[in-house]
Amino acid sequence: LFSACPLEEVYIGRPLDYSYAPLSEVKTLRTATVGEAVRILPEGIFAECSALEQVSLPETLEEIPRFAFRKCGSLPSIYIPASVRKIGDAAFAQCSKL
Repeated sequence: LFSACPLEEVYIGRPLDYSYAPLSEVKTLRTATVGEAVRILPEGIFAECSALEQVSLPETLEEIPRFAFRKCGSLPSIYIPASVRKIGDAAFAQCSKL
């Protein structure tokens, strides 16, 4: 959806109705913040965002789906809230700095 946009920062304040990867392959994205209204991230939401360095997840998040952060090679750490009950397959695959 946004792969050709030169986004560096994104705030997701409400649930997204996309079934797969709305922000995947945004090579310029460095910072992502997810608001408290979001309970489940879309599958592959940040997949292949190779410049992603910082992610803030809310204490209300319940699910990190498969491929959510796949190939986010610049992501050095991530705080997963206690509210998360499910982490999908390969959610953090090929995140070499984690």
